[in-house]
Amino acid sequence: EGRPAPKLAPSARSLERAKRKYESLNMAALQLVAPGGILVSCSCSAAVSQEAGLLVKMVSEAAARVGRTVAVLKVSGAAADHPLNPMYPEGAYLTVAFFAVS
Repeated sequence: EGRPAPKLAPSARSLERAKRKYESLNMAALQLVAPGGILVSCSCSAAVSQEAGLLVKMVSEAAARVGRTVAVLKVSGAAADHPLNPMYPEGAYLTVAFFAVS
C-alpha cells in the first residue's frame, strides 16, 4: 500500500503553483500524443474545477507552448454515481477534458 499522490491544488491559495504543475504535466503529455491523437486531462482539485474553464485554458496554453493545437471534444464532471449537493459547490471538484491534438 503506497501513499496517495499529493494534491496539486489543495486550496485556492495554492492555485498559481498548481497551474504551473498542470501546465508542465500537460506539456509533457502533449509532446507524446501523435498528431490526430486524443489527450485526456483531469483534475480532482476543487480550486481548479470551480474556476470555469480553467482546465481547458491550462491545456490550451500548454499546447501553444509546445507548438501544438488542441480542440475541445468534451468537458465533463463527476459521473452519476458521484452525486453533487447544490448547497455544497466545493463538491464539484472532478473535471475531465478530452482534446483532439494536432
